[in-house]
Amino acid sequence: VPLLSPTTFFLLLMNLIYGFFDTFGIIQVMTHGGPGNSTSNLIYKVYQDGFEGMDLGSSAAQSVLLMLMVIIISLIQFKFLEKKVHYE
Repeated sequence: VPLLSPTTFFLLLMNLIYGFFDTFGIIQVMTHGGPGNSTSNLIYKVYQDGFEGMDLGSSAAQSVLLMLMVIIISLIQFKFLEKKVHYE
């Protein structure tokens, strides 16, 4: 298990980023936000506000907040999970 900790740490970080950003295409193609926005996420809301609603200021502010949220979560993961990663 100690030798798997670097890979586990990397996969946790990449799956976090995937969950935020790479799901946009699937939502756009399959459901367009779903019935009652049930399949919508933060990235899709930024798209809806910016391109469909033509509210570029709000969309830009939401994207900056999303970026800060991902950075903070990544830093928390680096701070607490990197201690358990042992390179041998």
